[in-house]
Amino acid sequence: MVEILNREKITIEKPKHMRPEIVCFWWEEWGRLEGSQRSKAVKFVQNNCVRKLSEDIFVVEPIKGYNKTPHKVYLKAPSCSCQYNKKYGKICSHIIAVKMYKFMEEWNENEPF
Repeated sequence: MVEILNREKITIEKPKHMRPEIVCFWWEEWGRLEGSQRSKAVKFVQNNCVRKLSEDIFVVEPIKGYNKTPHKVYLKAPSCSCQYNKKYGKICSHIIAVKMYKFMEEWNENEPF
């Protein structure tokens, strides 16, 4: 149950199964979702490019025909081995993909998605 600003209460049903195309992340730094990074992150998840090495370390494999380099993502920091994250120190599509993966894994209780 969620209470809206005008105090009206509505029921929001959670989806039975979480899929990449319905996962969104709020970007605190800019106060919005960043479209191109989010859509690229969705592609990483949809193409099974995210591999879990440990609870906190992941590898995001390249999308065939799009990228060539796998990138290591550390969630605690968070940080990534890609040029964008190293140069600007900002959240990249690889980190977003890993966060989506983790969210779906927890939501779906470790079942495949």
